[in-house]
Amino acid sequence: KIGPYRGPIPPERIREISMKVYGDPNVLDPSVEYDPPEARAIPAIWHTDMGMVVDSLILCDNEYPRIFSSTSKDGMADIDLMAKIFSACTGVDVSMNELMKAGERIFNLLRAIDVRNYGRSRRIDESTIDVGFNYPGKDDCKMLDKQKFLKLLEKYYELRGWNKESGWPTREKLEELGLKDVADELERIGRIG
Repeated sequence: KIGPYRGPIPPERIREISMKVYGDPNVLDPSVEYDPPEARAIPAIWHTDMGMVVDSLILCDNEYPRIFSSTSKDGMADIDLMAKIFSACTGVDVSMNELMKAGERIFNLLRAIDVRNYGRSRRIDESTIDVGFNYPGKDDCKMLDKQKFLKLLEKYYELRGWNKESGWPTREKLEELGLKDVADELERIGRIG
């Protein structure tokens, strides 16, 4: 059965879906670039954490997570589908929020490993963004605003629960995720946020 959205989903419906998925109606608005910065930080976090879940469940990241659907009446896909699949396959009831928390835990653990083993920091994160601001042919396309992007990075760290100056996970965040031993190790080597 084909739903009412056979073509583009109307902007007002996109805002509703954005609010339901991300908790912010501006996230899927293409006219919102950096202001407010959380309009770009929220989906970056959501999709990164969701990507950790997709990889852990060995699902196809071309299919999951699916947010929009042309076959549903409201234009929205079943964003709880991965939790339903997990529960059906394992017999363990789990909510999508629990899977998302697991994805957040995995990503924070990966960040902590990078901080511990490779000295990952905000300085390193910032060094990787120069490509988006300086490359041949940039006059032909819209470029990122570096200062606004740095504010976005700071908001990203804040929403992640990481130290805004260093880009390192904080003890509070790691303990919230059940990673006290990881926080202890980072503190031991002087790299806790």
